[in-house]
Amino acid sequence: MSESAEQKAVAPAGAEYSPAALEAFVSSVHHLPLFSGTAIQLIRSVGQEEITAGELSRLISTDAALSAHLLRIVNSPYYGLARRIGTVSDALTVLGFNLVRRTVTAAVLQRPLFAYLHDTEVARAFWRHELLCAALARHLALRRGFDGEFGYMAGLLHDVGRLVMLMQFPEQSDMLLKRRSDDDDASIHIERELFGFDHAQVGGALLELWGLPGGMVQAAHQHADETEPEDQGAANVWRANLISHELAEDIEPSSGVDENEVRPWMDAIDLGVKAKKQILDEIAALESDRG
Repeated sequence: MSESAEQKAVAPAGAEYSPAALEAFVSSVHHLPLFSGTAIQLIRSVGQEEITAGELSRLISTDAALSAHLLRIVNSPYYGLARRIGTVSDALTVLGFNLVRRTVTAAVLQRPLFAYLHDTEVARAFWRHELLCAALARHLALRRGFDGEFGYMAGLLHDVGRLVMLMQFPEQSDMLLKRRSDDDDASIHIERELFGFDHAQVGGALLELWGLPGGMVQAAHQHADETEPEDQGAANVWRANLISHELAEDIEPSSGVDENEVRPWMDAIDLGVKAKKQILDEIAALESDRG
């Protein structure tokens, strides 16, 4: 693929944080086909109490690919339905309003990830981290009296800057996909040295440009901070991001952890064994289709 003059202007800079480099990069990917208009409306609908199930159904039905993905998920073995579900409105009846919205928004992010990185172990690990962070952010939000669905969306979108950078700088994918929590600080520093900006800054700037709620913008921008953000919504995502690494280690076959064992980090966020299993089962269903 040939490089345009605009792409060259935002190539790795070899310097510390540069606001100009960030602005140039964000401008160059502003219209990247990452989110469809339908998806943007779907995400913005979080917290809008006036939207109805009928309106949500019509919105999803305008995007054939998203509709097809939703129907594949709802008809997966995870739900064990006695009959096939053939319409978005039926899916809403079976899964419920919020789960349908989460499922379709996840599909939006899943498309470019597997299109660019293909179905590799690296891509699967990245995707599972996103889903874990979203589910844990929802859990933390509900425990602290906040909107759980808003927390889920903020968690799902927290790494959108990393996804965009992966798409634009595929040759740097190994560095960009460091997932261990103890590598995060080093990863941020390396990103700034290479590009003049980091993935958290890119994510916050892009979500702001796309007109998404300020809480989601703040969560994306601050999720990799060294200290917990003061804003409680951003703090939920920040903590979920850290904990998701521990959860990922716990569910590795080689971890030796009994799936019914309550781990210290689970106690810290009041996450029981049954709730953890529900999270993992939902993630397994979302992972079941990568088309």
